[in-house]
Amino acid sequence: MFYLGLWLGVARRERLLMGLHALLPLAAVAAATQADAVRTAAGSALSGGGPPWLPVVAEGGPGLGAVAERIASLPGVERVVPVEPGAVEEAEREARASLRHPGAAGAPGLAGLRVELDRRMRPESARLLQRHLGRAGGPAPLAVGEPRNLGGGGSPWADRAGLLLVLALCLPWAAVNALAARRVGEAAYLVERFQRRTRVALKTYAALAAAAFAAPLALGALVSPAPPSAAAAVAALALLGALHYGKARWRRA
Repeated sequence: MFYLGLWLGVARRERLLMGLHALLPLAAVAAATQADAVRTAAGSALSGGGPPWLPVVAEGGPGLGAVAERIASLPGVERVVPVEPGAVEEAEREARASLRHPGAAGAPGLAGLRVELDRRMRPESARLLQRHLGRAGGPAPLAVGEPRNLGGGGSPWADRAGLLLVLALCLPWAAVNALAARRVGEAAYLVERFQRRTRVALKTYAALAAAAFAAPLALGALVSPAPPSAAAAVAALALLGALHYGKARWRRA
């Protein structure tokens, strides 16, 4: 508590600087532990904001309702919306090719379905659902097209959004931490001189890192563990801060 108290004493004089010094680690931890939410938000932005969906074509008529009801009961499916077959052209072409006599009299009419998926669904899960629908027995669609709007079209930028956000905080964190380390180093000099303590600045940073990095990361892991790459990036930020504080010294104005 002594070292956190020292940090808070500096924060009372340098509110903006030390406020950023505390908030940037929390932002990095939030980006790491909420990587799925960040990926979903980035995917929605890259895909124009619409949910991921599967284009499906089935036989029209009385059996269409049973197909739609069966698809809607599957995990990860939000809703099934009837559309014109022309709106799912790729799946329609596959369906017509699968009919034995697509041009013959009595060939069944085709109906299109837009199967909207959970926004949090990963691309690999959507493709697994696509394959499952394509070979399902019972009331089943004739054809299922490729998933659409999968987190920015499966963009690697969306998939790594949490990690990229943590890395984007490196530059502001380095600048803020260097200035904060200098201010704490000035306060630590007086403590070391008159209270016979050693490495006060570094111990002050260790107390801050425990409160702003380690504790939130551990608590966040109980709800949503950070991916290893994002957790490693957060650890790198913490070590960068330690380097600044390890060199912190009092300097004459």
